[in-house]
Amino acid sequence: CTFGDTWAGGNVLLTSIIGNTYSGVTGDIVIDDQGTTTTTSYDVMNFKVDAFHKIGTWSNTTKLSLVDGIEYLGGGKTTPTGFGNTLTGFHLRIGIVPEPPIAYLDAATCVNDTSLPQCWYGWNPDIISKLADSLNFTYEYVQPDDRKYGGYNTETETWNGMMKDLLDHKTDLTIALSINTERSKYIDFTLSFFEDQASFIVFSKSAKSSGNIFFFLLPFKMGVWASIFGIIIVISFLVCLLSKLSPYGKYGRKIHAQQVCACSECRARKGMKEENGCSFKETKEFACRVDKVEEEDTLGDMSFYNSVWVVSTGFVQQGGETLPAAPSGRFLLFFWWLFVMILVSMYTANLTAHLTLERNDISITSLFDLLAQSEYSWGLITDRNLESMMKNHGETSTASWSRGGPNWAT
Repeated sequence: CTFGDTWAGGNVLLTSIIGNTYSGVTGDIVIDDQGTTTTTSYDVMNFKVDAFHKIGTWSNTTKLSLVDGIEYLGGGKTTPTGFGNTLTGFHLRIGIVPEPPIAYLDAATCVNDTSLPQCWYGWNPDIISKLADSLNFTYEYVQPDDRKYGGYNTETETWNGMMKDLLDHKTDLTIALSINTERSKYIDFTLSFFEDQASFIVFSKSAKSSGNIFFFLLPFKMGVWASIFGIIIVISFLVCLLSKLSPYGKYGRKIHAQQVCACSECRARKGMKEENGCSFKETKEFACRVDKVEEEDTLGDMSFYNSVWVVSTGFVQQGGETLPAAPSGRFLLFFWWLFVMILVSMYTANLTAHLTLERNDISITSLFDLLAQSEYSWGLITDRNLESMMKNHGETSTASWSRGGPNWAT
């Protein structure tokens, strides 16, 4: 040892164990004068299926002693040729089923024998071909009799498809087999090199404007349209009412004048006017305000009909010929036109979206939405990964639905 600092108790411990014999879990331990064990023995273990089994021993005196033959992976008793960390010289049987774009079968070329490597192409066959060139092994493809990936039958406790071929040692490995908990109990998987998500294909009726002559009504629901027509009537009534009642309105001014003028004076002035045909247009002062209001002759300007016209023309950015004279009516119209401007902008944006895009009203966004609805019929392709995942799902409702729901055979 080249280090300057040493353990003070090291020499004492070494002196104590040199030349002694000890009994331990692995047997007697004899240490010579150099501190080296003179008896060393080990058990030779062989991993078979699911556990380690003792098949012999090895010691520095008797060397290797086997009481049973070595069983290699796959159940073979013959010692594999080549290097232990390569597949040189191996011939592998690979399970496969047609599944574009993962694996395509060239049925036109390979009619009688589909086991030849040149009969298959796609993602996984291309990967296998590259591995065979790099690791120097040969291979053939084996299709399961039922052309299925592998589903577990809980009644018979058996597998079908490529899973059955693997467990029956008809194939050495398989490709394009999805990883799930149920399958992992029986076979081993490599790391996943491709991940995909399950999706649902749902038929939806598209609301196309080209087939609907009332497409211009689509931006708003019928309830919104009814509310718009209703509020037009209400605003028109309020505009008319404010013009009639306000003392600053044309009609309200006459009512106010009649209330502030003496009745006898008003009747006398009115009679004089009718008798003599007098006109007060050139007169700057009026003895009775009623004369001035009657001279303007505008009592019907803001009738209910005209109010509806003024309120409705706001949708096309136009104004009526007559507008309220009362400030209250004008303020009401101002806020109404502001509301109309916002409403028209929303309508224009929604109409543009309806004319350029199709509306797909699909209420299904998850598996639980699909299971909870009754409008759409649904099904699963049997013996596939999605069916297995649903049957073994932690949610009781999901598992029961998958067992009781319809299935689609491949």
